[in-house]
Amino acid sequence: MAEVSNGRANLHLHTIFSDGELPPAEVVAAHAAAGFVVIALTDHDTLAGIDALGSLEGHGLRMISGVELSIEDEPGRGLVDAHLLGYGFALNNRRLRNRRIKRARPVRRRNGKRSTDWRRPDTG
Repeated sequence: MAEVSNGRANLHLHTIFSDGELPPAEVVAAHAAAGFVVIALTDHDTLAGIDALGSLEGHGLRMISGVELSIEDEPGRGLVDAHLLGYGFALNNRRLRNRRIKRARPVRRRNGKRSTDWRRPDTG
């Protein structure tokens, strides 16, 4: 994570809810302190980082909704296994929350990547 903004935006950030090292509030605070104007939390296959903040508003910078979805198309045959970044969606989008993200979770588990249910050891 940059200590000083080398631009105005960072639109690909992870928290402890995927493969990041900091809780969402600390990621946001560090970027606000470093002078970023716009950020997006894009945890893998979950909106838990954004949900933990309670809102995209009132954090000292502009936040855009974001997520990094795992996309799999027959990887056993050597086909696509990629990540797709999505931005600017409504946080109450039930189709995204209930269908897309839930479908992506087993992909991460099968591939040996951290589960979207992962938490820091000290949080239980």
